[in-house]
Amino acid sequence: MSERPRELISAQNAGRRGDHDRWIARGINLTLREADRIAVVGPTGSGKTVLLRALATLDSLDEGEILWQERPVANADVPQFRAAAVYLRQRPAVFDGTVEDNLRRPFRLRIHRDKRFDRDQVVAQLATVSRSA
Repeated sequence: MSERPRELISAQNAGRRGDHDRWIARGINLTLREADRIAVVGPTGSGKTVLLRALATLDSLDEGEILWQERPVANADVPQFRAAAVYLRQRPAVFDGTVEDNLRRPFRLRIHRDKRFDRDQVVAQLATVSRSA
């Protein structure tokens, strides 16, 4: 019997209010495990971005909790959690400079002080989509 993939992140009874104390998203329960791929779809204003921002701990919840590796994400864990999670906006923020400059930027953060920017790997990956650093 194969082992069940490890739980990475989950939302338990998650909810968030918007303007005028109106619930944007409520009662959200989900679990994402290693190798899971999901799509969050719905009409404009249905709470997709609100849910994703809450899962990335960019916005707080009004009820429920977010678990990371089966433990609540505490304030002390947020930098490590954000270093392991990726939140990609539909319209990404791009800083002045080259693609390489933008890709190097996170390596200046304290949480990544023990990691090394691998320019050769970046150049190879960009080449696969016909781009250059």
